Amino acid sequence: MVLAFLQAEVDSPRFHECIGVVLEGDLTVVHDPKDTAEENTRRRHVLACCRGFEMNTYLFRGFPADPEWARIMATREEIGNLQYANHPTWNALSEGSRLVRDGASNVGTAFHIDEDPRVNIQAVASRVAAGRRYPALILAATHQKAQHVIAEGHTRATAYFLKLPDDEEIEMIVAYSPHLTEWSFH
Repeated sequence: MVLAFLQAEVDSPRFHECIGVVLEGDLTVVHDPKDTAEENTRRRHVLACCRGFEMNTYLFRGFPADPEWARIMATREEIGNLQYANHPTWNALSEGSRLVRDGASNVGTAFHIDEDPRVNIQAVASRVAAGRRYPALILAATHQKAQHVIAEGHTRATAYFLKLPDDEEIEMIVAYSPHLTEWSFH
């Protein structure tokens, strides 16, 4: 999960600088990873510094310390049923439902959002339409049948819903814990 998270954010405008600073410019542990204790520790440190992982801060405020992690696959339709994290940007885009399908339906509309993700969504959607696939989405849920909430990958999930072929599936990594209701973005 940590590696997928960093691979998804290493080139993002919002987190690239933080990741680069913490790794002192050496991004090989993200771009050319090795499964060693040293590299795994470095990656966890980066995610802690930049996103609050295992620190109970930032994105991971209230996130359970011991979730059960699982890899699952999802179709375009299932991605549309995912819920965005409880954040003003995604609440506004989805007009309060927090559903990816509702956010996707507003990508082409003209309304004001303070932090407007629509340009990035459209750029990623055009790459998805051309066949590009990205690192796994990171989700969280209280259990397997509960509503799954996006922790990382809001833009990609929306782009996938817009342009992913109906017969294709995308990998997702999910944290399951009954304590996820305590996560500040649940």
